[in-house]
Amino acid sequence: VLRSAAALQQARFQSSTKIDGAAASVPGDPLPERCDVLIIGGGGMGASSAYWLKRRAEQRKLNVLVVERDASYATASTVLSVGGVRQQFSLAENIQMSLFGHDFISSCRTHLGDVDLNFRPHGYLILASEKGAETLTRNSKLQNELGARNELLGAEALRRRFPWMCTEEVELGCYGIDKEGWFDPWALLMGFKKQARSLGAQFANGEVVGFEWNPAGALSAAVVASADGT
Repeated sequence: VLRSAAALQQARFQSSTKIDGAAASVPGDPLPERCDVLIIGGGGMGASSAYWLKRRAEQRKLNVLVVERDASYATASTVLSVGGVRQQFSLAENIQMSLFGHDFISSCRTHLGDVDLNFRPHGYLILASEKGAETLTRNSKLQNELGARNELLGAEALRRRFPWMCTEEVELGCYGIDKEGWFDPWALLMGFKKQARSLGAQFANGEVVGFEWNPAGALSAAVVASADGT
């Protein structure tokens, strides 16, 4: 159950998120009274969550609602990010997720329709001192075993490859040679949002400012200050 917030909470929302009037002018779906799943925040993570929930639970008719307080996304971390994809992590789960991310981005039209993410293949370069060289070597081995593609470069090889780089106190570098690069995060966000909506997800403008619990202690409602002042 979704409740309207008090006037003080509405004023707080409006003063904290309005950017030259732009946020209030961006249309959103009407705020429903009920939903099965409430996602707080409609940036990259929230829009993606809505998309995957609706896509993978189509037969269950889940009522998915996303509430986003910055309707213009002017201050959202998604659109302020570089939009990079890389596999140079130390945890297998992060490496595997990033490999999936690369495959998704490379075939985005299969998932998101007519969306151009402007993917630009380019490797990341991670540098290590003598103290961190062993860890970098171990991480690179794991990454390649899981399907990533990168190479280790010593100081001399780094100087030849990147002559502008100062390699003082650099013992080793790890350079991605495939499945890494940059893309347009705004295009990805809009693609997720459009597809999630086409599958039935709702995106409302507002800020979740509190919760309510029933006598048994279970969560029963979210208190939302909506962008239209209710």
